[in-house]
Amino acid sequence: MNLLFYMLNIVVFFLYLQTSNYFYYIFNSKNIDHKRMKKLLILQAIASLLYPYLKENYNILASLMSYTFFFIGIFMYDIPLKKRIMYYLFLVAINISGEMISTSCIILVLNFLLNKDATFTDTLIKTNPFYYVIGLLGCVICIFLVMRYVKSLSKNMSAEQLKQIYKISFLPFIIAFMCLNFIYATNKETFLMVFIIT
Repeated sequence: MNLLFYMLNIVVFFLYLQTSNYFYYIFNSKNIDHKRMKKLLILQAIASLLYPYLKENYNILASLMSYTFFFIGIFMYDIPLKKRIMYYLFLVAINISGEMISTSCIILVLNFLLNKDATFTDTLIKTNPFYYVIGLLGCVICIFLVMRYVKSLSKNMSAEQLKQIYKISFLPFIIAFMCLNFIYATNKETFLMVFIIT
């Protein structure tokens, strides 16, 4: 991985980690511990520096690191454990969906606009890191848009109503995740049909 893509990976991954900070802040801004938050930002910056190397050599560790930081982020707020777990699970669901939507769009563009035979992005990422950076940036944008929508909902309803929406939303997120996974098992001839149905 050349220096340019290494730097781009660092910046985009740091933005990716900030989506979790933003999500937790939307609902718990009054309970934030500012000293802990400063320490978290320093740790996230260090993790972002290490991320491109881990992604290239130890992919599973890189994924675990991001979800670990998502979990640590909720401890910046003085709220009950049950709420922490609920927020964390909902954040993970949003992130998985964002990743799948972003990846699916990349495959669609590569297959039908650039005429590349690309069903699995893992192969593309190994041969061209540009696709991975674009995919991660697309993921950050998808997640941020969902969170902006959630924030707008939070202004128009009570915390209890919003909690019910979290619970109801888990099932559609899981279904969306499963449906989008079907895209990876299809071929170029049936890809567009599967994409539209999903």
